[in-house]
Amino acid sequence: MSRALHALVLIGATALAGCWQPPRADVQPSGEPRIIDMAIAVESTRSGIAQSFDPTARTIVLLEPADTVPQIYALAPGKVLHEIKAGERVRLTLAERLTVYVGAPVAEVAPESGDIASIASDAKVLSVDRSYRLLTLVGSGGRRETFKVAQSVRLEEMQPGDDVAVESTQVVAVQPGP
Repeated sequence: MSRALHALVLIGATALAGCWQPPRADVQPSGEPRIIDMAIAVESTRSGIAQSFDPTARTIVLLEPADTVPQIYALAPGKVLHEIKAGERVRLTLAERLTVYVGAPVAEVAPESGDIASIASDAKVLSVDRSYRLLTLVGSGGRRETFKVAQSVRLEEMQPGDDVAVESTQVVAVQPGP
């Protein structure tokens, strides 16, 4: 009897394991091209080696391990920072704004000026966890990031495959890197 039960459990576990698939961001979302939500405030971190630091211009140039080209980041006003030296490992905390939309590219109308601008996709929605308010994105380089978003974000309209434009606004913290 116990052998039959073990065999049944093994067969059931094997069958269930074959049904699961990891989330994918290459699916095509349904619906007309439109902006789902914009100016979603999030924070993310970047780690790497500081290539240069300009306290006057308030910029830092960071080379991340997976990148071949360094990125320039602007520092938030009023932040007092220690002198960062070239070659030093640092971890930056960035304030970013996300725009999630269906279809690429989508024209965005700026509320202040009424100007129309094209939005380029920087990432795709990989998964949406509405219960914990988590939005997981995958960038063009394969980097995955999960953001906890505010109650006002329209997660119920988002689905895997939606395009995301990421605007890095400024560095809000710099810490010695790992």
